[in-house]
Amino acid sequence: MNYKRKSFHIYLCLSLVITLGMALVYQVASFFFYNYSGSVVSLSEMVSEEHSDYDGEILSEYSNSSFNTYTVYEGETQTLYCAIPYTVEEPVSPTLMFVSYCVKVEVYYEDELIYSFGELQEEEGSIIGKNLNYIPITKDMIGNEVCIKITSLKRKTTFNTKTFNYGVMNDVVRFYIQRRAFAVFISCFLIIFGILLVVIQPLISKNKSLRFETIVYSLIFFDLGFYYLAYNDLLIFFIPIPEVITYIEYMALYIMPVLLHFSMLANKFISKVKFEYVLAVIEVLFVFLIFILSITGVIGVYDPLLIFHVLFGIEGLYIFVKFINSFIAFYRKDDDIISLSDDLPANTAVFGIICFVLSVFFELIRWNINDDSFLDGNNDVKGPAVIVGALILVGMIIASYFFHAAGNINDAATRKKLEGLAYTDLLTGISNRAGCDILMDRAWRHNRDYIIISIDLDGLKKVNDNLGHQQGDLMISGFANLLKEVFNGVKLIGRMGGDEFIVMIYTLDVAWIETLLHSLEKMAEEENEKLTAFKYRFSYGFASNHEVADKNVKQTYMLADSRMYRMKEQHHKEQGEM
Repeated sequence: MNYKRKSFHIYLCLSLVITLGMALVYQVASFFFYNYSGSVVSLSEMVSEEHSDYDGEILSEYSNSSFNTYTVYEGETQTLYCAIPYTVEEPVSPTLMFVSYCVKVEVYYEDELIYSFGELQEEEGSIIGKNLNYIPITKDMIGNEVCIKITSLKRKTTFNTKTFNYGVMNDVVRFYIQRRAFAVFISCFLIIFGILLVVIQPLISKNKSLRFETIVYSLIFFDLGFYYLAYNDLLIFFIPIPEVITYIEYMALYIMPVLLHFSMLANKFISKVKFEYVLAVIEVLFVFLIFILSITGVIGVYDPLLIFHVLFGIEGLYIFVKFINSFIAFYRKDDDIISLSDDLPANTAVFGIICFVLSVFFELIRWNINDDSFLDGNNDVKGPAVIVGALILVGMIIASYFFHAAGNINDAATRKKLEGLAYTDLLTGISNRAGCDILMDRAWRHNRDYIIISIDLDGLKKVNDNLGHQQGDLMISGFANLLKEVFNGVKLIGRMGGDEFIVMIYTLDVAWIETLLHSLEKMAEEENEKLTAFKYRFSYGFASNHEVADKNVKQTYMLADSRMYRMKEQHHKEQGEM
């Protein structure tokens, strides 16, 4: 199996494991988070309703309705008659709480208006955001009905009476939040993960492309986190301005295709062709124009939702088709098509993006077929497929950076190995001249105390001339082995070239140096008794860095070398060669 196919199978199996793991986490967390009831009462079965238009004409009427979900179209009013129940214990600060979505809300008791929301926005012609409505209940209301009128001014909206909860105010709020605890956890996790990517991106690589990719991913997770907080009606507790929450929710949604496009560009999965440039420009202009037009009140921020669906559909479909084509080209080994590359981290991230795009596609289809399901009182966390897709993307990003780290470690090991080859004498396995220069310079820069020994192997030229270079090489490598055995563990043992060797030891103990040199002479004599072709004879000289000005390493080596040459001359005189 070649490297590309093996890499593909690795990240495919990893993706499957992460997908199943994230789905399991979602199911387990959902089970544990959604088991709170407390003293809160749902009023869904105590609601009767009347549906009318602007002119007051009754369109439909139900008593003790078994319906939970209601759709109110533009210009229509849904009137709900909600019976406030008796409880075993009289609640303290009883409250009726429910969420409204971009509608005007009026609550009456005995034909007297006791609560309203959206009148000011209606007068100004601005958007009405989603709101958490608190209606304080007095003692005389208990056991009686309150009338709740919900009017849609600019768009169709859907709401569910299972979100109408009654009880002590603290319990009602706690119940509301706890039913969405998993959404809080996921949203905060995505935001924190985005922050983590921003913090670590300068540390993970000096590669500008990888840094850009990391920033894009962090923006995606920021966007998803804040969108999901707003989408699950949780920003209401942090930002008490309904219009701002609505802007955050929809603008975060509209910018998603742009971020996905840039993420694919960062992974070099999409090529810089004209269509992709045009698509990117259209997506950016769409976000900019919606922001300007909604801020100025020309349109509502939720009005171009259909256009967003079309743009995201085109972007997602293009990415998915590109992925399928790349998959096919990968197996056909077609170089004319951008296919899955040898870059395992990039492939892993791309697969995560594909899974996320598919999850959003699923939610968009679900929304367009039956948007009531998004407000089903039994589904307190809305858009579960998007959660799973986002978690898979997180897993893929983590796996991608794991592969990056593993690749960097492998590259570092390879680089170290190559550097070792560059600074190693191939014949002897000890440092070559370049390696010796680096280690000596490092000792000088770190202001270490050391002694340098310069050693010259006598008689190498005679061996080369009379016995050949093969014997000469055996003589050099054998002597290097003697040096390694005697000076085992010292900072530097190297071959400066030809028959010249060097040893550097971090010490100023001259007696120890002399003991080591005597050991080298004795070991050489023992080896000479076994050799017949040549004999090991050598000259040496040593000097400490305290013997030269400024403890200069080059001057220390030159002093040791000059002392070695004096011994060499003495050997030549003794042998009658000079």
